[in-house]
Amino acid sequence: VCPRLDGHDPHIRQLYVLDAVGVRTGPDGGERALRGLAVGSFKIDRIVDDALAYYPKEVSVYVFNPSSAGPELICAHPVDSHPAAGGGKLADEAPPKLTKEHYSVTIPVADHRWTIQCVPSADYLARHRSFRPVGALLGSLAGTVFLVGCLIAMTDRTLRLERRVAERTVELRESEQRFRRLVENAADGFFLRDQQRRIVEVNRQACEALGYSREELLRMRIDEIDPSFLPRNLARYSALPDEQYPVEIRLAPVYAAGKRFMLSLARDITERRQAEEALQKEQRLLRDLINLHEHDRQLIAYEIHDELAQLLTGAHFKLQSVAHLRTADPAAAEIAFDDAVQLLAKGIAEARRLISGLRPPILDESGVVAAIEFLICEQSPSDRPRIEFEHQVRFDRLAGPLESSIFRIIQESLTNACRYSQSDRVRVELLQVDNRVQICVQDWGVGFDPAKVASDHFGLRGIQERARLLGGRAAIQTAPSEGTRISVELPIVPQPGNGSAAEDERQ
Repeated sequence: VCPRLDGHDPHIRQLYVLDAVGVRTGPDGGERALRGLAVGSFKIDRIVDDALAYYPKEVSVYVFNPSSAGPELICAHPVDSHPAAGGGKLADEAPPKLTKEHYSVTIPVADHRWTIQCVPSADYLARHRSFRPVGALLGSLAGTVFLVGCLIAMTDRTLRLERRVAERTVELRESEQRFRRLVENAADGFFLRDQQRRIVEVNRQACEALGYSREELLRMRIDEIDPSFLPRNLARYSALPDEQYPVEIRLAPVYAAGKRFMLSLARDITERRQAEEALQKEQRLLRDLINLHEHDRQLIAYEIHDELAQLLTGAHFKLQSVAHLRTADPAAAEIAFDDAVQLLAKGIAEARRLISGLRPPILDESGVVAAIEFLICEQSPSDRPRIEFEHQVRFDRLAGPLESSIFRIIQESLTNACRYSQSDRVRVELLQVDNRVQICVQDWGVGFDPAKVASDHFGLRGIQERARLLGGRAAIQTAPSEGTRISVELPIVPQPGNGSAAEDERQ
């Protein structure tokens, strides 16, 4: 095929093909000499007509050649003038403008590119018009609106959930902080360990009580804690023997994140144990005081039975004999009467001794200083140590219980010194310093070991307990061969304005 022929317009409406004899057919139907061989010629209109003969006449076809000067219409086959058997109609007008309902395609022909344009008729468009795309569009729009609504609802719900989660997170964080502050400031030690007995959490009190840092404990197992390693800089534990103290431990299982932990609560019960021991000590002291009281009553009963009752019984028998001898033997009756009088005199003296031992009347009449002087005078025979008494007090009288306690303390101290010290001198001091009274009883005898005093001897313990009950304190300093010094300090309680000391004590 020769795309260009010399001496002819390249945009011809017929395609010339060289045949074997070198003759070509021109536009007017005549044959012309050609360079080469022409084997045949074709007409574009006829080819298009033959191509459209089998299709309904509902689409107009236009073939044109685009050029720089403008499109050149090669052939046109409108629907209204479509030939029945070839012979298309050339239209001199320009090809129709493309719209969205047109179809256009470009094909190569020799060294040109032709454009084929198809334009459907109005009947074709009407017959093929459908509301399905519109319905699909509306359905799509409705689906889009629904999806947008769902998206908005889900977004709103998501926002509400995020706000709720944020609020709960803040609440949980605040709750965790409150719980952590509570645990950190608790007086008990908290341990949280896992099933392998590793410590996973611990509070400050546990660290301070054990003497480890938090980092050290978190690297340890619960059975690796050394009970002998305790903080040496804490004063509360320094007074305990071997730096050990009693601890009460409570265990409770805790489940978190599918794991089982054990929460240990270690509570220092030193104060409770001390309180229990103090209570037991008070109970023992109370039993001892009751026993001592019963012992004193028993001794008084023995003394009354062995001394006073015997004297009175003897005097009674003598007086009975006087009644029988008065007429038969007046001289013997007189002797029996004299014996009865002597027995009664001894009985009266014994009764006074017993009364003075229980509570001397001079204590109620003249006060504690005079009662101590009377006590010293009674306990200063030639076979006993010499007793020195020094007193410097500004008070005249004190409350009855305080005077009685001072008297009993000095009486018990003098009795022990005179019986056991083997000292030739005992010194008694009664001093007043500000609003306190100080008592000191000292000897220079053999002394003793306080740890070896028998438990049934209540004298020294009675002194200490009397001082403690009155809000004071007592100290006993002694050692073998170094003598004994008993020091007692008591707060001064003046005697009330009305009534005697004996009445106050009875009240």
